Amino acid sequence: MHADLGKIRDLSADDPRFYKKKKLEQVENNLRSMGKIGKSELLEEVSCMDCHVESRRTAKADHTKDIRMPTADVCGTCHLQEFAERESERDT
Repeated sequence: MHADLGKIRDLSADDPRFYKKKKLEQVENNLRSMGKIGKSELLEEVSCMDCHVESRRTAKADHTKDIRMPTADVCGTCHLQEFAERESERDT
């Protein structure tokens, strides 16, 4: 689903994956609050670069130097609520 966010936007309310529509709105709001997307901009896709180099990066990456394996804090850039829940549960 990350590769084609239009599929999420097109989900009908009777689809069991419909909850992803709300998640997508949350992610976009997180990115807006960080200035990574414009006020009314909608994400079209999440590319490999977003997770393995830097979120919303448009410049080329050097695969020998810039590539990373995503960690929880990298995922937390977009999935803020899930990251906060993980962090709060980690200590209990």
